Amino acid sequence: MFFKKRLQSRVLERLEKRASSIFVPLQNAKKIIFLIESDEDLIENSADFLIVALEERGIQWQCVVIDKGGKKSVDFSQKERFLSLTLKDLNFFGLPKRLSSIEEFKYEYDILIDMSAQFDFTSNYLSRYINAKFKVGRYSNGDDSSYDFIAKTTDNSSLQFVKQVIFYLESIKPAKL
Repeated sequence: MFFKKRLQSRVLERLEKRASSIFVPLQNAKKIIFLIESDEDLIENSADFLIVALEERGIQWQCVVIDKGGKKSVDFSQKERFLSLTLKDLNFFGLPKRLSSIEEFKYEYDILIDMSAQFDFTSNYLSRYINAKFKVGRYSNGDDSSYDFIAKTTDNSSLQFVKQVIFYLESIKPAKL
């Protein structure tokens, strides 16, 4: 286990450092990508809520689903604009095997939202790898350094997290330089 963690930290260290973040208010965002784990409680409701909110604002979106095959996993594979990464798509360390060939990761996004409830190497790696101006994550006991903004919910539900993120991204005004 220690060996695996050590190699995972080396992989993260080798990732290209990104330039400083640029806050993008929700009303100015044109493209958003969000990461979800398919086995989280009520994740489908949270994803649907976020999608409705984005589409009402005319924002293009893409979702990356990390499906590790848990008993509570929801199948998102048939949904449009949902890129599903299953255990077959990940190597022993949790890295996507065909990372460079995934077209969705080649774009620049205005906002990345990582909805993972607990620290997960795969979602952490993707959060660092995906090119986004502003990155939002959920508070956990893991490494939060890949995010520009971290939200913590009182009940730890994904729906409450989505509502908080929408509220803050609409409420915070960017600094005038």
